[in-house]
Amino acid sequence: MADLYDCSDPDARAAGLDAAAAAIGRGELVLLPTDTVYGVAADAFTPAAVTGLLAAKNRGRAMPVPVLIGEASTLAGLVVQPPQVANELAMAFWPGGLTLVVEHAPSLAWDLGDAEGTVAVRLPDDDVARDLLDVIRRPHVAAAEKGQRHEADKTRKRGNRGPWRPRGHGNLHHG
Repeated sequence: MADLYDCSDPDARAAGLDAAAAAIGRGELVLLPTDTVYGVAADAFTPAAVTGLLAAKNRGRAMPVPVLIGEASTLAGLVVQPPQVANELAMAFWPGGLTLVVEHAPSLAWDLGDAEGTVAVRLPDDDVARDLLDVIRRPHVAAAEKGQRHEADKTRKRGNRGPWRPRGHGNLHHG
């Protein structure tokens, strides 16, 4: 049975972040809110965790998962030389739904799938996701859990131009 933490409650949020960070540290998967949908997350540097995430999502190695980062400055540590256009796009659209695909530094000890030397990087516009990244102090991979869309997402598809959902008030799941 998975544990569920209501991140609108400060105490539950703190407990959820601690539990999620510990689970990711053990190579387990965590379900967390992002700015668009819930995502299944794992440590980007733990091969068994990435393999588990790919299996959980029914994705083969030909569909590598994106890496989430907690702040834009982390991008420089993931690539040899970030293209100027990538920096400009990041400055304009991060945090948010923009995913940048860039050549990753060959020195990184990760296996995200058959990415042919590239990595898809996002800085989510969600306080819970960024807080978790801050707690674990390293990038993690996350793949959208399309069956777990937020109610606000469904509302927006019907024509409401309001926000996707209140930021930082999602739920963390692990187990």
